[in-house]
Amino acid sequence: MIAPEILEAAEECKPVPKRLHSIVQQRIIALLVNELGLDVALPELAVAVLDAEGKQIVPDVVIVRPSARYENGVLTNGAVAAVEIMSPKQSFAGMVDKCERMLVSGIVPVCWLLWPEHAAAYSFDFSGGLVQEASHLRFTYDSRSVTLNVSEILGNLPTEP
Repeated sequence: MIAPEILEAAEECKPVPKRLHSIVQQRIIALLVNELGLDVALPELAVAVLDAEGKQIVPDVVIVRPSARYENGVLTNGAVAAVEIMSPKQSFAGMVDKCERMLVSGIVPVCWLLWPEHAAAYSFDFSGGLVQEASHLRFTYDSRSVTLNVSEILGNLPTEP
């Protein structure tokens, strides 16, 4: 089964998330709600981010400030971080490219790539230049430093058949 992801005026099809993807997505949203409250972590398709070429990108989760701005439902300002959860059929290089496009847009300052099958997380921003494997995901939210432990997100996941 496939779900549409809008890019430019056409639809690009991507796999519908499987159980493991959904569990990881639920865990990160639950941690963020516990840490920061409701309406801060928006799941897949709730918000789209425009890249530098004007294409829409739909992160699996995006963390937004209450003051975030939207234009026709598209986030234009106020992102704190975006999260991508890698599925088995997605390539690492393709997911890195997606994170880089979000960073180049200037709307998303940090992008995290979570790879559940390898219990690994990677953090992307402009300060490091290269992909850095992370044991903690860190960001600043309204002058408050927030740290999420990757093991709480990716630890003890069920094995997929």
